Amino acid sequence: KIVPGEKSIWPRKGSTEPVFVAYILFLCRFSDKPCIKPYPNIRRKGDVPAEGEDEWSGDRRIPAFARTFDVRPTCKMFLLAKGICMGREFVEKIEASPIIAAVKNDEELENCLKSEINVVFILYGDVVTIPGIIDRIKDSGRTAMVHLDLVSGLMQKEISLDFIRYRTRADGIITTRANLIHHAKELGLSTVLRFFILDSMALSNIEKLTRVNHAAMPDVIEILPGIIVPKIMRKISAMSCVPVIAGGLIKDREDVMNMLKNGAVAISTSARDVWFM
Repeated sequence: KIVPGEKSIWPRKGSTEPVFVAYILFLCRFSDKPCIKPYPNIRRKGDVPAEGEDEWSGDRRIPAFARTFDVRPTCKMFLLAKGICMGREFVEKIEASPIIAAVKNDEELENCLKSEINVVFILYGDVVTIPGIIDRIKDSGRTAMVHLDLVSGLMQKEISLDFIRYRTRADGIITTRANLIHHAKELGLSTVLRFFILDSMALSNIEKLTRVNHAAMPDVIEILPGIIVPKIMRKISAMSCVPVIAGGLIKDREDVMNMLKNGAVAISTSARDVWFM
């Protein structure tokens, strides 16, 4: 079996994350307003507050399946801090178990659940079947990450993140859309941002992550294809401000060791032989 290095990358040297999280939790603890307030109905912008309700509560649109909560600003800060903590937990899991199963159908999922894999990337399903797929993974004690782009019926919009958060037990999401990361972290979901390394422009986009606001930064980036030349993987790992996963076309132990040796913190693969190494 592959034994990951003992050195953890969290928190990074010079990171302000511990201070940031402590500050947010401090604000939540001493806020004079409750973070969560029950509502019987959906509130929409412009609605006149009922007796006993404040003006703020009418300024937020709440999805139908999340209408029992009115998220106040303080609560949003708390959820953002929770998202950071969830991201740390996710990174620690893939550091401890650097082989991630990427499943594309029920048969692959069945095989995956027979292995010792701890993290599963779900690359199939639709809005009807995805809750059940996630439940099977969670009931086996594993971490479930849903690829939003590959689930039929989910749009590349924030409402899809709300669905994943409130209607499933998923731990996080995978996406190629950077604009969804901020809201996902507000909801307390772990986040993986995928990049396809096709040309130098893709490398430039990865480098731009260093200038992104902390709240919109993914917990991990995934590079495809995973068997890119070692020189490029080392360059990506050096320029990226978050951990790197290598995914795609990784078929054997040599591929796995090559990527881990050159900077990847983990690999994702649909190759059954790699799951059982």
